[in-house]
Amino acid sequence: EPSNEGYAIAKLTIYKLIQYINNSLGRKQFITIIPSNLWGINDNWDLKTCHVLPAITQKIYIAKRNNKPFLEILGNPDTMREFVSSDDVALATDHILNKGSKFDTFNVGYGQDCKIKWVINRLVEKIGYKGEIIYTGKNVGQKKKLMNSSRLFTLGWKPSLNYDDMIDFLVGEVKLKFN
Repeated sequence: EPSNEGYAIAKLTIYKLIQYINNSLGRKQFITIIPSNLWGINDNWDLKTCHVLPAITQKIYIAKRNNKPFLEILGNPDTMREFVSSDDVALATDHILNKGSKFDTFNVGYGQDCKIKWVINRLVEKIGYKGEIIYTGKNVGQKKKLMNSSRLFTLGWKPSLNYDDMIDFLVGEVKLKFN
């Protein structure tokens, strides 16, 4: 997917670099941890530069506050994304370092994706926006992004926060930041 090419190249480059370094040392000295889409404390809420969760949360909140009859959302409602909290990534990193493993690369994700439409519907419900959501179909990007975090799960780690926790967090944050 062209819109993700930069991220993909960066992740692959880091992955391969760590492999080469570890192979040249003859031991696993470094580990690569690749998270899925993050949410959590200290996220970027600047509408010009933020990622999907703060952007849609903020847009819904502003539309409600301004009594807009409709809100345009970029993309496709059926797009699937996986999200994981930054706190869970920190816990996963600690778990990986304490458990030890023969692997030098770990994907860290929730283990399940969800439709963007589900996220938006839950935010609309929690924020109390009564207008219509219109999906533009623009900037769709990759249709599905779900990581395989099974290596990490076999070490006994599971995320502690779920998608309902994510929605509650986002609604709390947007109210704190923009009231």
